[in-house]
Amino acid sequence: LRLRMDAHNAGLITPAVSTFVSKFFLVKDALGRSACGKRAKIKELPSVYSDEVGNFWKDGCGTGLIEDQIDPSIGCSYELIDIISSITDLSREMVRMILFNALYIFCLAYCVLHISISDTISVFLGQRDSAKDGSVTSATWLEKTALVEHQLESLTQRLPPSVASQPSMDNLHVDGQGKLSPSDILLRTSAFIHTAAKLYFTATLRSADPYAPRTQELVREAIQWIKPLSPTHLRSSHLWPLFVTAVYVTEDEDRLFLLDQFSVLERQDISIVAAGSVGRAREIVETVWKRRDLRQTSSASPNEQNIWARYVQPMSDELSLG
Repeated sequence: LRLRMDAHNAGLITPAVSTFVSKFFLVKDALGRSACGKRAKIKELPSVYSDEVGNFWKDGCGTGLIEDQIDPSIGCSYELIDIISSITDLSREMVRMILFNALYIFCLAYCVLHISISDTISVFLGQRDSAKDGSVTSATWLEKTALVEHQLESLTQRLPPSVASQPSMDNLHVDGQGKLSPSDILLRTSAFIHTAAKLYFTATLRSADPYAPRTQELVREAIQWIKPLSPTHLRSSHLWPLFVTAVYVTEDEDRLFLLDQFSVLERQDISIVAAGSVGRAREIVETVWKRRDLRQTSSASPNEQNIWARYVQPMSDELSLG
């Protein structure tokens, strides 16, 4: 990876190998850290593989992968992967803002109780100036969040040229023998990941309650995308959206269905996903269900926000989802 990032040594490896390494680590980092909320290990791609308008991995001949084009190896576009990574970054910034505001209130209260009014005003102005000079403010965070939400809602993912037929998302079909076409598989997979990304956005940046209408709408939509793919067409690219969707499922029937999908992914002859990764993801999901259900039975209010930060992140360090 260091060799690939070094422009001086770029000629020592082929573009194909460099592209494969880039894709592998970018996707692994973006999806894995979405669960634990860690900082990105790969912040940007080397300039030799990105053009002036941000398209990913274009080689000198103008070929290669395009940002909004579905990559069959990951099941979605790299634009969507970038959006998922941005959501994680915004969730980290949100936590920092909350901590800063809490510390600010504490310091202000302490000053009011223990020092003079003039010193309190000085501390207030100093903290305000620090907030202005900081990398994250409420205004900038809201602006960036709105931009990511717009990107997510307006996202269009295109099939690669290698897939001959180009059905629309509204015209997905299954033939008479119950087999999906290659284009159907790619479109359903990309739609499944896209829907899970919307759920991830809602869960982390809007602190959505699992029982909220929008949350449940996205859960039902995600399940409808994956059902025709199971069990024959489930692959490693389905683990992340399966994990995100499962965390917010509330109905027993849906829970059983999604647990079956984890079992399908654990079969070595069907998926290249490591059985340990799938098993750990499933354990986290089941633990979240148990803790959430237990909290509901002991609380007068069925609503519970920020499930992701409270339950998922503490258990998901180094979890591999891509």
